[in-house]
Amino acid sequence: MKIGILTFHRSYNYGAILQAYALTKKLKDLGADPKIIDFRNEDIEAPTKLVIKGEKIDFKTPVRVIFRYIRHKRINNFINSNIPLSQPVRDENDFRIIEKEYDRYITGSDQIWNNTHIKGKKCFFLDFVSDNRKKYSYAASIGGDLKKAKETVKLYSKYIDQYQVISLRENNIKEYFQSLYGDKVRCDVDPVLLLSKEQWSSIASPRLHKNKYIFMYLVPSSSHIHKFARNFAKRNGWDLINNKSSKEFFNHCGIEDFLSWLYNAEAIVTNSFHGTAFSILFQKEFYVELNANIGFNFRSNQLLEAVGINSVEITSDNPPAVPIRHDYTKINQKLEVLRENSLDYLKSIIKESNN
Repeated sequence: MKIGILTFHRSYNYGAILQAYALTKKLKDLGADPKIIDFRNEDIEAPTKLVIKGEKIDFKTPVRVIFRYIRHKRINNFINSNIPLSQPVRDENDFRIIEKEYDRYITGSDQIWNNTHIKGKKCFFLDFVSDNRKKYSYAASIGGDLKKAKETVKLYSKYIDQYQVISLRENNIKEYFQSLYGDKVRCDVDPVLLLSKEQWSSIASPRLHKNKYIFMYLVPSSSHIHKFARNFAKRNGWDLINNKSSKEFFNHCGIEDFLSWLYNAEAIVTNSFHGTAFSILFQKEFYVELNANIGFNFRSNQLLEAVGINSVEITSDNPPAVPIRHDYTKINQKLEVLRENSLDYLKSIIKESNN
């Protein structure tokens, strides 16, 4: 059974690539034949260029361009080797051509329903699919922001209502969507959480740094986290590896390397949802900035609440005097319940297609 998936897979963001990989892998494991629809669009891919429009040009520009070139090349190698793709799709005509190729369509995961990111592209709501019986979402995210959710509904409600099942990632949006679309609304875990610690570690690069280290993974830069991480590393006598400025990270920046940096770290400091998710999967001591300069991190906060983790929010420049130890036995039990619920949903999509 063929499933076409629309998601972010060309953003050169580690989390975006890994969630796309995880969803296709899990669907394969369940007996489906999934492919990511290789939607290529200049507006969406603009922030991934070697030189980004509007970016300040200074003495650091050559270093940034070289790093991006190396990283893009390594990420593309991972995509081409590990993620099944359709033929490139660039416009409405291309979408019409592929419409009949798949038995079911899934939009998700990642922030594919956040209009700030999709920039008005209705294909992320399957507007090109004429048979509504084929339409499903999986852990579609709007960033956990209710204001943005209302904007999304205002712009795309006609298409959302056509879905057989509306699967969201953030629970705080679920109640609002249920008030509009009823019982076909549900929440599911991000695809990276569908795979186990062992499955992820099996594709990670070998250990990349001899000494013990803290891995600081930032999406937006944050001087607040920098100070916290430096103090944390100094207190423990550990090295600090930073995805924004560490030479070692620049030299080892592929997808498999990224997993290795996380897996082999003594602790993780992050402001990223997927940084949080992998901290939990790899059972780490970790700390998260929830109030970042781009707004509150609803996504990480709700994941932490779902698995019963607290006291990891970064609220000052100083790490806790006593390390925060988590009961990962209990955490994994809660995660397993969430995972099984989402797997049952994916199985139901496959079953419906086979009937």
